[in-house]
Amino acid sequence: GITMIESQASGLPTLSSDRVPPEADLGIGLFKVLPLKQDSWVNTILTIRPCDDRTEKYQEAIRTDYNIERIAHKMEEYYLNLL
Repeated sequence: GITMIESQASGLPTLSSDRVPPEADLGIGLFKVLPLKQDSWVNTILTIRPCDDRTEKYQEAIRTDYNIERIAHKMEEYYLNLL
């Protein structure tokens, strides 16, 4: 999951099996879920195109909830509520 988030944040197309939680998708159009069938992967890899503007995708990723500062704050709140 984490490496998939990082690759999308870098503006790279990201392929995932259907076994990875959907939360790994940043929602910026770079995440594709595939079944664990060889043909699906081969066909997708052969036709995948790089992102036209990796800088723009990076900016989109920053605007999502996956910002490290937001996640750290959410985690802190979670653990404080356990007390």
